[in-house]
Amino acid sequence: MQQNILEEMTQSSATATLCTGWAEYHQDRQRTHEEVCHYDMQFVEDGTGRMDAYPVLPGIELIFIRFTTVGNLPKTDRQPGAIEINHCHSGRFECELPGGRAAFLGPHDFSISDMGAPPVFCRFAMGGYCGSSLVVEPCRATMSLQQFLGSQAPDCAALFSKLLAGQGMLLLRANAALQRFFQSLYEAPFNGRDAFFKLKAAELILLLTNLSPQKPQNTSIAYFNRDLLQRVQAVERELTQDLRKHIALRQLAARYQIGETTLKRRFVQIYGQPPYQYLRRRQMEYAANLLQTGELSVTQVAAEVGYLNNSKFSAAFYAQYQVSPIQYKKGIRME
Repeated sequence: MQQNILEEMTQSSATATLCTGWAEYHQDRQRTHEEVCHYDMQFVEDGTGRMDAYPVLPGIELIFIRFTTVGNLPKTDRQPGAIEINHCHSGRFECELPGGRAAFLGPHDFSISDMGAPPVFCRFAMGGYCGSSLVVEPCRATMSLQQFLGSQAPDCAALFSKLLAGQGMLLLRANAALQRFFQSLYEAPFNGRDAFFKLKAAELILLLTNLSPQKPQNTSIAYFNRDLLQRVQAVERELTQDLRKHIALRQLAARYQIGETTLKRRFVQIYGQPPYQYLRRRQMEYAANLLQTGELSVTQVAAEVGYLNNSKFSAAFYAQYQVSPIQYKKGIRME
């Protein structure tokens, strides 16, 4: 049975360049951008990582990522004009965007972001992360796709401008069509892999031309009081510290001296969801990661995220991933 490309990364004997941060990585990629390169990442605080970078087409690079670290990651340099398309296979990625808003990717989530406005900080909250990233330089990518696809090739600059709509980042939650696409990417055949990646990169851009994301909420918090921001962030940390517990929102509002209505409104502005919807999402993300390891039964996983009733756990899990916990444990993903 063929290995998943992310599993191959743990056993790869390919010579890798050692990098201690993003700056070294970007400097090396500028030098070697036409070569397939492997990078071992060593972070200052703790943890290690592996990145395999494939130059797919001029202006398009595909990177597979496997990190093990819980510390905050170094801030990346601005890359004006570049676009990054991220997919989370497992783990959890969190970041704070300019202006104080938070963004996060859990298993099978997908994002498009403007690399000219990188996060203030980011981290892998569950201690590990596996996924992929497609880095696109829109003008060069458009010319490459025109040569590859002909006159119907999309204008990448116009496409990403439309999708981002000035927001800096677009998040999609567990989109089934895109999940199928990325799963096929991770299962890329060894023979003819370079040609396969070229086809998949073009396919993804074409998929995005038919994407109709919901109109983003007005989540601007340019005038958000810093003290209030920190208190709402403290509420989020306590709410999710132990996913087996359910803490009353009024109790948290009183503890951090925030009106309950204000807390709900500000929580949505920062995290994009009401508190208990956000908590349920965090529970299901953690459950998905536990199920992937295969070490715990579905009943045990349910208990780890605060569900004593398997039926209610299965319903909540299905609502997020469109498969049952048992199917997910067997490796079946959304159709």
